Amino acid sequence: MAGPAHTIRTPRLILRPLVSDDAEAVARGVGNYDVARWLAVVPYPYALADAREFLSSPAAAPGTAWAICDAWGLQGIIGIGRELGYWLARPAWGRGYVTEAGDALIDAWFADRRNRSLRSGYFEGNARSAGALAKLGFVETGRAVRFARPLQQDVPVRDMVLSRARWKERRRFRARSGGLRLRELRDSDRGAVRRLLPVCAPSDPPQDSSAPGLRHWIDTVRFRGRPGFRAAVCLPTGRLVGLVRLARDLTLEVALDPAYTAPGDTRRVIRTFADACFARFDIDAVTVRQPGPAAAPGAADDTTSPARLEPAPNVLYRLDRQSFEAPHEVS
Repeated sequence: MAGPAHTIRTPRLILRPLVSDDAEAVARGVGNYDVARWLAVVPYPYALADAREFLSSPAAAPGTAWAICDAWGLQGIIGIGRELGYWLARPAWGRGYVTEAGDALIDAWFADRRNRSLRSGYFEGNARSAGALAKLGFVETGRAVRFARPLQQDVPVRDMVLSRARWKERRRFRARSGGLRLRELRDSDRGAVRRLLPVCAPSDPPQDSSAPGLRHWIDTVRFRGRPGFRAAVCLPTGRLVGLVRLARDLTLEVALDPAYTAPGDTRRVIRTFADACFARFDIDAVTVRQPGPAAAPGAADDTTSPARLEPAPNVLYRLDRQSFEAPHEVS
């Protein structure tokens, strides 16, 4: 089943329908052997005529394939139907574009409730593709052999799948800390986030506090089943009173509105959030960054390494999985 046919915007990319004028960029990208060798059906060498033939085929139709575009133009193609497929031009490797484009397209695909499971796969030895699919939540289901047209030979393939249940699980973050609730950020939190900014002062604040700017920021930091996200801290009534963050470098931050929280809540939220992250991710430790002088939660029991940053008024300390335990409820 095809995916959405409209243009999709992400924090750094535009995913748009392919057009005939893309032929030169497609030929340039796939014409690089470093790209073509990991693809199954393209010819090699890959000429401009091959790109034009592809762009006029059903495989390039709107709702089936999208151009991955950054500020410099087309950097690759991503497609979705029976399975997820993609390629990036060699200069665009290492920027996280497949993960960013894949997140957005997969969310749009699963928005159709008829779609149950999405397949993909990669040639053995393609570590970059293996890593990208793992970040997107795919799990290996088996191994096979497939003919690679550019190589003119059979190659071993790892088959992968992302089920609807796993996709939903990786978009939902829930934990409880006393009277506070932690959950994933949502588009509807824009107004509450704007209200919190002056008192919470996140380390990565939105550059634009307008509704589109806040929507862009939330999309950048929302939970997608891996480190590198923010979550909301709410009262039982649902009022958003704080933000927590686990950065990609495993730095943990908590910022609460003092008008609605008690002095000990920050410590409790740190413990709950860290423990929930240890339960979800294969990580050994996190580094807590806390504004101002603050004691590490349970300092007598935790593995901590205080280190004052100067001149920034932050306190850093480490929480280690092996020595860190915190009572919490995850739902």
